[in-house]
Amino acid sequence: MKISSIFSVTFAFILFLLSLGAVSCRSGRNAVPDASQSDIQPGAFTVREAESALSARIAGYGMWRNVKLPVTVRLTEPRSLSISGTAVMERDKSLSISLRFLGMEIGSLCVKDDSITVIDRFNKAYFKADVVSLLDGFPATTGNLQDLLTGHVFVPGKNKVKASDFGIAITEDPSLWTASGEVRDFDVKYSFAFREPAVLKALAVSVAGASPVSIAYGDVFSSSGGDFASTVSVEAPAGKTPVKATVEWNFRKAQWNVKEGLADKSVVPSGYARISPEAVMRMLKNL
Repeated sequence: MKISSIFSVTFAFILFLLSLGAVSCRSGRNAVPDASQSDIQPGAFTVREAESALSARIAGYGMWRNVKLPVTVRLTEPRSLSISGTAVMERDKSLSISLRFLGMEIGSLCVKDDSITVIDRFNKAYFKADVVSLLDGFPATTGNLQDLLTGHVFVPGKNKVKASDFGIAITEDPSLWTASGEVRDFDVKYSFAFREPAVLKALAVSVAGASPVSIAYGDVFSSSGGDFASTVSVEAPAGKTPVKATVEWNFRKAQWNVKEGLADKSVVPSGYARISPEAVMRMLKNL
């Protein structure tokens, strides 16, 4: 791959993240399904048991302030590419990823509640935008994005959740159950799918008039910071360019609550040229 095209692929990954934020994070207070339809089979996993399991899962989220760990992003659409780097998360505050190709940093991204910054080290260029505009005013948080990418349930706009925030239903397979909701203002319906007792397997999001977003979660990794999904695979529309990617977290090498290595990736070096959203879309068309 040409070095000049790497930045375009990096932006494809950024748009992949934004598509998740704009679509998957659009949820509010959830409608509760009819529980009578979920308790048909005697002896099967019940709604009450699912609610209890979800409460225990939420209570089990680890107490951590920050984490630094290796991450690999494998794109299969719009083109095949594997990019590795280092991610730094400050809980509910920021998510930064430094991306490397052949050992060199090709760029970085930083997502905060109020902004997203992407920096191209090769071409000395950057993209910066406020999150409110990108999400059409929807109040998603950085904590929502962190939860989405690490296999935790969440309520958009909030950094604390409880089981009663979700509508629980048991599927036709009594070992599977869902925590679902919808946001009528945005015509969004979503559903977290669990394997009994509370192993998160997938998230499905449907938006009226748009292609659905599907997210599959891999094996759970238990660490001092809590339980996290080791892989997150996503298929999401991004305009005319669909994005398919897998994020692989190496929690075995995670450093928890570190005091160093937390450089602010939203700081743009002097002399860098700003790239407009229109220019980014032109780049993606050439992938």
